[in-house]
Parts: sequence; structure tokens; C-alpha cells
Amino acid sequence: MTDPETKKPRTASEAKLAHPGFLRQLTLMIRAISSSPVGKKIAILLMAIVLVILATAYGQIRLNSWNKPFYDAISRRDLREFLFQLGVFFVIAGCILSLNVTQRWLSEMLQLRLREGLVRSLLKDWLMPGVHSGSPTPVRWGSIRTSAFTRMRENSANSPVA
Repeated sequence: MTDPETKKPRTASEAKLAHPGFLRQLTLMIRAISSSPVGKKIAILLMAIVLVILATAYGQIRLNSWNKPFYDAISRRDLREFLFQLGVFFVIAGCILSLNVTQRWLSEMLQLRLREGLVRSLLKDWLMPGVHSGSPTPVRWGSIRTSAFTRMRENSANSPVA
């Protein structure tokens, strides 16, 4: 392997450090999420998604096993059994549909919580005093709102009225 910047060959250990493995990346992600204020919510959402996926898989298995009694009722021309199996289908299909909707909602909530954690982390780092060059003191949100309001007011005063 060569280093793209210096064109010098890298050793295997340097290459390994430059590209951490899957387990190392997973460990870093788990640590970051667990130390986040939204880490508990994220863990609960992940567990709920796994449970919903397992329930959906079970529903699919039940749907596959339902096929034989349904087609047997059709081949026997048994109207009562056919209607009963149709009712069973509606129950299974309704459960699977509601599980799919729940999974989608949980997935969206997980994305929202992950973004919330990222934004909180970035804001916490950004607002730390003395961390960033040119910003020795923390940002004062009131001054930002006041200056933005002042600019809007000045812009509206300078704009021609129709």
C-alpha cells in the first residue's frame, strides 16, 4: 500500500490504523451513542425495531402455512371453510401490515433521534469556550437573535413600499 499524499509505501500496521476494522468502528459507534443524551432512546428504538422485524418474520411464516388450508378449501369447494380461511387471511395480513407501518415509524424515529444526538454533540462542541479559533467565549444566543432581528428590521425599513 502507498500513502496517497506522500506516495511512500505504508507498513501493514499503519494501513490497519488508517482503516479501522468493522468491530473497531462498531465499538466506537456504540460508545458514542451510549454517551449521548439520546443514547437510551436510540437503544430502545433499536430493540423495538428488532422485535418488530422478528414479529413480521413470524407473520410471514404464518401466512405461508395458511396457504395450504386455503387452497384445500377451494379444491373441496367448501364455502364455509373458504370464508373462514379468508377471515384468517385478513387477520394475518392486517397484523403484517400494522407491523410494517410500525417498523417504518420506528425507523423514522430512530433517524430523528440519531440526528438529534449528532446536532446536540456538534452544538456542545461548538459552544465550548476557547475551543475554536476566533471564538474565545461561548456564543450568546440572545445576541444572535438580537442582531438577526436588527438586520431584518433594517432591511424592511430600507425596502421600498409598494
